Amino acid sequence: GAYASVNNTLYDYTIADDFQFTADTDINSIRWEALYWNVGRTGYETGIVVKIYQNSSSGGENLPGSVLYSEFISGYSCEQIVNAGTSEGENIYKYHVDLATTFEAIENTKYWFSVQMVVPVQNEFWGQLITPDSVSGEKSAQSDSSSWWLLNNDIGFELYGEEIPEPFLFWILNFGFWIIYSRHPLGPRSSLSL
Repeated sequence: GAYASVNNTLYDYTIADDFQFTADTDINSIRWEALYWNVGRTGYETGIVVKIYQNSSSGGENLPGSVLYSEFISGYSCEQIVNAGTSEGENIYKYHVDLATTFEAIENTKYWFSVQMVVPVQNEFWGQLITPDSVSGEKSAQSDSSSWWLLNNDIGFELYGEEIPEPFLFWILNFGFWIIYSRHPLGPRSSLSL
């Protein structure tokens, strides 16, 4: 199954799911799977909006809050067919995007991630696949552009990036060599005893 995450001029649905890392991480690319339904893929799709939200726990539930990162990617985001025809007749596609600028995720901080297809065809639907794997954190959430509500499943996605070194460790790695190299800046000596 899948949850709708499409802006098709009639509906404006977004599906999001949470994530967090145990170390500061620069996110630079994202992968996910999705499918089209109703009229299927029409060829009128204009692109995909990628967003990362801060977590909002107002009202006692964790849900997507303010948008921290947003990028519109025109075209199909490296769309490739994975499975031609599910039991319901839909084709499953996989996607990959490299972000224009990296997003710095702070360690042990909950964020939410979403992708949304933009298409000017009112009866075309597209959405991210739910995952059968149990994922820690919150279940996914959906919005109709006015409010968010929690759903019963997680969606599948992969985030790629690099761990950001601790500032002190970064300082030691960059300046440690200089300190060792210039440890005895006394100039030339006629004799040196060790």
